[in-house]
Amino acid sequence: MAIEQQIKDATQAKLKELEEQIAVLTKRLEAKDASRYVLPSAQVFQPRKDTFLRVFLTDLHGAHAEPTVLPTLFDDLSRLDVREIILGGDMIDCGGFLAEHHTIGYVAEMDYSYEDDLSATNQFLDKLQQVCPKASITYLQGNHEWRVDRWVVTHCAGKKKDAKFLTKQVCPQYQLHLEKRGISFVHSLDCHDELRVGGTIKRGNWCYTHKASGKSGGVTAGAKALSTYSTNVVFGHTHVPTISSKSTVTQSLMAINPGCLCKLQPVWMNTDCNNWRHGYLLQICDSYGDALSIPVTIDNHHSLLRYLWEQS
Repeated sequence: MAIEQQIKDATQAKLKELEEQIAVLTKRLEAKDASRYVLPSAQVFQPRKDTFLRVFLTDLHGAHAEPTVLPTLFDDLSRLDVREIILGGDMIDCGGFLAEHHTIGYVAEMDYSYEDDLSATNQFLDKLQQVCPKASITYLQGNHEWRVDRWVVTHCAGKKKDAKFLTKQVCPQYQLHLEKRGISFVHSLDCHDELRVGGTIKRGNWCYTHKASGKSGGVTAGAKALSTYSTNVVFGHTHVPTISSKSTVTQSLMAINPGCLCKLQPVWMNTDCNNWRHGYLLQICDSYGDALSIPVTIDNHHSLLRYLWEQS
């Protein structure tokens, strides 16, 4: 009996040992067949103290500004600590006054005066500086402002002194009192920040201009802007919200148009549907020149930021 019990105990011990070995091998096989992907753990966000906010506003078109959009815009800006504002051009319209310098077939809008146009933009700048008192402002000349320069040159016929005098009487940079306001004006013929393209400025790793793609417009403007500038670029002119991207061997680039602040259906295209939309660009910038860009759409008196604030 003792021998039989010893054999039985040895057998059970061996079986237990074999079961343990099978369990180990089974786990190894399961691990081999299982996916090796492990979701990376989230890094703890450390807010940087050197970040600041930059805002790009463009294509107000003076007397043709959309009155239902501006209160929403100013409400957004009043909630933000904006350090820098870039006005992307065409902040006045000059539709009727400068009809002779419009393209062939353009229908001049004669229901407002140039005085109305300047008054509207002056009021806009007053409010802008009221809600963003600490922000530096740069005003880029657009093609509509440029038409006033062309009008001066046309009517002075090469007389430099007369042109200089008339410029101070009618050109937007003087009638909007930009120097008195402390607003920097960037003429479309002047080059800045060691750039070869006039009317363009560089802030960090981003360029800002009014018309970034020559004669092209619409949804293709962003791609052509990247082809022309080969860097990150923010632009206006087309009134069409656009985000285009391009990758090189060293970096990823973006071209952004946030839309416009003017009426979406002007007289000269009243029979056509367009892709114009209201909006502006908010950028969270750092001291290295990088920026997180947030195109803010304004629709039906509400902005993207307002929805976010309501959820917070």
